[in-house]
Amino acid sequence: CFWVLLSLLSQPQKVYRTTSWHKQTKNQWARDDPAVVVVLVLFVTIAALAYGIALRLPLAAIAELVAWAVLVDFLAVAVAVATVMWFVSNRYLRVRGGVHDHAVEQHVEWLYCFDVHCNSFWPLFLGTV
Repeated sequence: CFWVLLSLLSQPQKVYRTTSWHKQTKNQWARDDPAVVVVLVLFVTIAALAYGIALRLPLAAIAELVAWAVLVDFLAVAVAVATVMWFVSNRYLRVRGGVHDHAVEQHVEWLYCFDVHCNSFWPLFLGTV
């Protein structure tokens, strides 16, 4: 998990190669484990706690800030972006009726769209904290 997060910053092509290998071996683009999401939620929680403490907010306001940062700023936006991009990519960006008549119909997985969002959230998060 931490290897993925560090590689996204220094060598994103390695993450893509690993994802491509995962597709070839397990026929699935998305990651099997939710470890990256859990770690990102942990980092967002720590950052929101730090902001709340630095601003000397009351405990209830810090709890609200943490809940808002995790549930809305991270998870709700991630679900919304992943859903929109999943729909757009499956509806408008796929090649249908290609050169091969016997090719297997391919679809973009929703969980892969969610993974892509999480991968792109990480550098942005580090840049704004």
